[in-house]
Amino acid sequence: MSYKFNLPPTPEQLEAIGMVAVECSYLESHMGYAIGFLAGVTDVDVLAAMTTHLTIRQRLEMVSTLFHLSQQYPPEKVTEFESIRKQIDKAISRRNSVVHSRWITGERGSPLVFEVQARGTLKRNRIDLPVEEIKAIAADIAEQTERLVRVLSGTPPP
Repeated sequence: MSYKFNLPPTPEQLEAIGMVAVECSYLESHMGYAIGFLAGVTDVDVLAAMTTHLTIRQRLEMVSTLFHLSQQYPPEKVTEFESIRKQIDKAISRRNSVVHSRWITGERGSPLVFEVQARGTLKRNRIDLPVEEIKAIAADIAEQTERLVRVLSGTPPP
């Protein structure tokens, strides 16, 4: 069987969407390691059993809770961690828009994201999402991953 991709995103947008998905997967891995580090779990199989089916938001909340429970970080690291946590939360929302929204053809033939939310009220948005913006989301996720690793390891920023 020969497969032909016949949906609105351009090859460049597909590549950028893949970047977002892979960077998010990398972030999830680091949050899993952070959970193990902060909880004192050194057995990788036990850690995998604990974290494999957690959503990225659940991992973020668990890392945050364990970080605060550890009480091993000075106040300036706690402040930095909270900044990172907020940025990761925003990045997750942006990632969800890229990965989970419907891709449709726009009025001028350009691919658009059709975002639908139904949380108390129904919201529908058509959003133009250029390749550069999608790649910027991937870059932001990569940056937050690096910041998270640095704050937990105590390595100063470059």
